Amino acid sequence: MFIVEQHTGNIRILDLGTLTLNGTAFLTVSGISTGGEQGLLGLAFHPDYATNGYFYVDFTNTSGTTVVRRYQVSANPDIADSGSALQILTISQPQSNHNGGWLGFGPDGYLYIASGDGGGGNDTGSGHTTGTGNAQDITSNHLGKMLRIDIDGDDFPGDANRNYAAPPTNPFVGVTGDDEIWAYGLRNPWRPSFDRLTGDLYIADVGQGAREEVDVQLAASSGGENYGWRLREGMIQTPAAGIGGPKPPDAIDPIYDYPHGGGPTEGFSVTGGYVYRGPIASLQGVYFFADYVTERIWSVVFDGSAPSTHNGTNYTSFTDWTVALDPAVGTINSISSFGEDNAGNLYIVDLGGEVFRVIDTVPANTPTITSTATITNTRTITPTQTVTQTPTISGTPTNTPTPANTPTQTATPPPVPPGDHFMSYKVRRSSGTGRFYKFGPVTLSDQFRLASYDVLRPDALLLPADKNMEGIIDPNTHLESYRIKESSSTPEFTKVENVRVITQCNDLPIEVRKPVSLLVPTSKDLNNPVAPPDAGIHDVDHFLCYRARAERRLPDGTQLPRFPRGIQVNVVDQFQTRRYDLVRIDKLCAPVAKSGSPLFLAGPNSGTPKVISSSTIDNPETHLVCYRARMARKTIPQNGCGPLNPADPNGLPIVPKQERHQRLEGIHVNNQFGADQLDTSREVELCLPAAKVLP
Repeated sequence: MFIVEQHTGNIRILDLGTLTLNGTAFLTVSGISTGGEQGLLGLAFHPDYATNGYFYVDFTNTSGTTVVRRYQVSANPDIADSGSALQILTISQPQSNHNGGWLGFGPDGYLYIASGDGGGGNDTGSGHTTGTGNAQDITSNHLGKMLRIDIDGDDFPGDANRNYAAPPTNPFVGVTGDDEIWAYGLRNPWRPSFDRLTGDLYIADVGQGAREEVDVQLAASSGGENYGWRLREGMIQTPAAGIGGPKPPDAIDPIYDYPHGGGPTEGFSVTGGYVYRGPIASLQGVYFFADYVTERIWSVVFDGSAPSTHNGTNYTSFTDWTVALDPAVGTINSISSFGEDNAGNLYIVDLGGEVFRVIDTVPANTPTITSTATITNTRTITPTQTVTQTPTISGTPTNTPTPANTPTQTATPPPVPPGDHFMSYKVRRSSGTGRFYKFGPVTLSDQFRLASYDVLRPDALLLPADKNMEGIIDPNTHLESYRIKESSSTPEFTKVENVRVITQCNDLPIEVRKPVSLLVPTSKDLNNPVAPPDAGIHDVDHFLCYRARAERRLPDGTQLPRFPRGIQVNVVDQFQTRRYDLVRIDKLCAPVAKSGSPLFLAGPNSGTPKVISSSTIDNPETHLVCYRARMARKTIPQNGCGPLNPADPNGLPIVPKQERHQRLEGIHVNNQFGADQLDTSREVELCLPAAKVLP
């Protein structure tokens, strides 16, 4: 487990087996400011950390500026490479307090960054937007916000200090407002967290002088929420004269707020926690939080209300845990953060450098607390440590690999249709190719709906892949993936639950969440300009890809097991030979109607919208299910996903460390959107042919 020390800049590793700290810090971030609320404030691990070793920190530098930076682990999994630093972004801070600083990857794979309003009081004064404050200003202002960025892209190739892309589905892309903003109207969000089961985002926002609040953003949100500050403080109008005001029409109120004071349900500075998903059955779904000043620990259960109905009472089962969680050893003083480990155990971190774990007592079955470690070298005055979820680094699985289906399906499944597998590589356009101008709208029809989309930019190249020596049907047809967003005239997609998909790896229900990309048949050449777009590729289906995830429950409420671990495949494509772990379902790609002629005329933003008839889908039964893939570090003898190579029943032998994909530059591609050149960065998904059954 990783522990962040705010004022030393150290990231420490706690061995949960021995409950001892490693003698050497995982990383010491230099050049941090160490006064007041400043310092090293956030840590998040890339979803593919086991493959790429990337992790991200949020800190204030010696000038007080917020810096988000990427590092990479060294060959020693317990030591980071301090020389691998890459700046992602910076945020100027007018005062030294209200820095926020939390980082976290959402279920969508994007990095969320919490920022405070810039400090001082009432979001006013020097460095604060006149008339509105920073939190309500969405133009060229990242203060008082929840940002969401794509750290695998780069919208600023000419700026060495900005190394990220704005997800095209962010709410202010293409309209007034900063592309990076996901939500706004926050004062000092302190320790937000995602519910690892539902994907809901909990934001504890520290108040000014009257109330503290807890906000909840549902996983299905499309962003753009206004949480009210500086006009609102919790459920009330901010009391300061000339600051507070009526609730904005689009503002979202908290699910819970509490007044300032010393009573059992009062406090002065909220510290956000987690929704419990650990081994104690009685605590499932319970959100823990605390007050830093009064040192009280509480919990509520969010009742799932729609955001428009949030009014401070959207919870059940309020519980005061302060006495029940009084530890037998040590004292919880000034609660600065919470944390959780891979098993979902809950940890409480205090200002004195102690970390406490919530455990289940026997036989009383009442949660209690035990001290797991004492950290003696922290030098702090304000909230100090953050415990962050431990990423999977290496190691042989302890359970027998689960090879196939998770839920029990009663109906006879349709056969998996024939078709190539595809290995998906992240790409960016090669230098010198100029700007990519978005196309749109283009109207596409699939089995879910008829809708119009804007095509934003290329983001991946899919190569036909030989999985487990099964061969490749059409080695010449590739797919280029383009990020898309729904056109302004298109209603937001309503998620579809319990869509059954059948591949060689799984037969299970999934939740289809929102459209994210369009796959276009593409020709490719590593060295020379390619043939015209009509060189056979127009006879292959396009695919509209939807973000998807395995269902957690059946319609009757039956809990489903997690996505099975231990699924490994051998993959050979034109770039390399690798063995991968399939870690989760990422997307469902449905065939969409297309025309034999180009969708657009040549040139940026030219041509007219084309309505494409659904009758032109060539293979309506062939879908693609894309699995997040990462290079395997250990061999699992049972493959569990399609036939094995008979000559090698144990699968491809794995060397201690497979070489990472070597970046390829200047790959010529051509499709109905025109010719282009791409650079690859890494492989991200394996897409398999799939049959689909709608609920």
